[in-house]
Amino acid sequence: MDDLTKKLGARGAFTLIELLVVITIIAILMALLFPAFQGVQNQAKRTQAKNDTTQVVTAVNAYFTEYGKMPVDDTKQGFDTLAGDPGGTYDNAFILNILRAIDDTNWNAGNKYNPKQIVFFSGSDAKSATNPRSGFATQDATVNGVAIK
Repeated sequence: MDDLTKKLGARGAFTLIELLVVITIIAILMALLFPAFQGVQNQAKRTQAKNDTTQVVTAVNAYFTEYGKMPVDDTKQGFDTLAGDPGGTYDNAFILNILRAIDDTNWNAGNKYNPKQIVFFSGSDAKSATNPRSGFATQDATVNGVAIK
């Protein structure tokens, strides 16, 4: 029996070449799967964005049905309602706060914009400056080349 194993060249471990071949094969398989994984992640982001947009549209429509007006700041008129005050900042977080029934006495004294305190939208929060991957953007758009802030 010992003569047979000597003739067949029985070994107890992998050689360096065999180990490198296995590592190379694994690396090639990972390189093939990585773009597919990125595609799945991108599709998930698009689906989440579409879902968030649908929730906001549904909430605005429900607000309109309840109060007979759109949830906008009635102190601003015309283009300022969309693009913000010249020299100042204005973002759509105002609308999201109305739809979420967030009471802040600075802008919603006496629950002026949502007097019944109905929560029309309980979705993701707006993006925060400290965590840009959180929530969804409220001000990443432009109108006629002017950034909406």
